[in-house]
Amino acid sequence: MQLFEGGNIWPDTSEYEQTPEMVDGLVNATEQYLKELGLELHVIGSSYNPKVPVAIAGEVIGYMHGGVFHSTDKKYLNGNLPDGAVLRPKKSGDLDVQTDLTQAAAYFKTPDAKSTKQALDDFLRAKGLHTKKAGVTVHTRIPFQNKFYQVDIKVIPKAGKVAAFHRHDIPHGSPYKGVNKQMVLNTLATSKGFLWSPDEGLYRRDAMGKKGEFLTDEPDEIAGYLLNKKDASAIGSVESILAAIPNEAERNDILAKAKASASWQAATPDVGTNEWFVRTMRRLS
Repeated sequence: MQLFEGGNIWPDTSEYEQTPEMVDGLVNATEQYLKELGLELHVIGSSYNPKVPVAIAGEVIGYMHGGVFHSTDKKYLNGNLPDGAVLRPKKSGDLDVQTDLTQAAAYFKTPDAKSTKQALDDFLRAKGLHTKKAGVTVHTRIPFQNKFYQVDIKVIPKAGKVAAFHRHDIPHGSPYKGVNKQMVLNTLATSKGFLWSPDEGLYRRDAMGKKGEFLTDEPDEIAGYLLNKKDASAIGSVESILAAIPNEAERNDILAKAKASASWQAATPDVGTNEWFVRTMRRLS
């Protein structure tokens, strides 16, 4: 299960603040290069409908989400932003978006995924953009507001539908990321004889343990198969998945197996591991 494909590529690209205004601006700037193709970009990951931390005197008191203030401090009420409060948005080095492979192939008249991604890469380069292909992604260097930003375009089938798998409802202050949720889903699916594909949906495993019968790409139905609860919100985060597993022993086993995987450590290494040390030194340099 491939979940991530590398970090920043160009040294002159800037981090962006994960606010709705900045994300919308970057999407619009990127779509200007794609408008003659008729391709829509679907934001995924932590920049989709972000929860923006709010602070007073340097202390976080809550977050803005959907234009509404949500307090995490009993001294403040939900609703309007308190007097003296400031937004402290998180920053990211690249914006993750998806676009539809079938629509792109129809425009370029290409026979397969590989040639379609190459055609899109060639098209964007002809527009003067710097690009790099890797896996299902065409990485792009987008000019916006007198700076350059990295926008990573995943070119996959049914992008609009599959985007829902990569839009998370992670609780404020959670130690987990969206990639951790995918690994917990993968572990849970395997424990029940299924195979989870973050870019396709849920399959039944065949006698060899490989991808067998396709079951569904509907989030409500996926939750039904995995958690006996047809509610997409149940698979919105690591916390919500674990909360929907009533048996404590099973819950603990699923999380332990997910955390033991090499992919988990590569994405979110435990404090004190070599990978954690390397990343910490990189951030401080």
